[in-house]
Amino acid sequence: MIAVAGKHGSTREIAEAIPDQLRRGEHDVDVVDVTEPAEVRKLDAVVIGGAVYLGRLMSEVTDFVTANRDILKSKSA
Repeated sequence: MIAVAGKHGSTREIAEAIPDQLRRGEHDVDVVDVTEPAEVRKLDAVVIGGAVYLGRLMSEVTDFVTANRDILKSKSA
């Protein structure tokens, strides 16, 4: 899963380009907004992308990471 947050679409465009490469390796990949419910525990890997405004990562991204902190830690390589 690629979880993404942005305001103007550029971050989402970048996120949408990544699955093409991963699917060539026969991986199933979904791009979702970080505010959408996701069963992170059931996923093999999570990529998180978010826009930075005035030097700060969007709060939606930090909220996602905070809510899924323990699960994400268990997936780190």
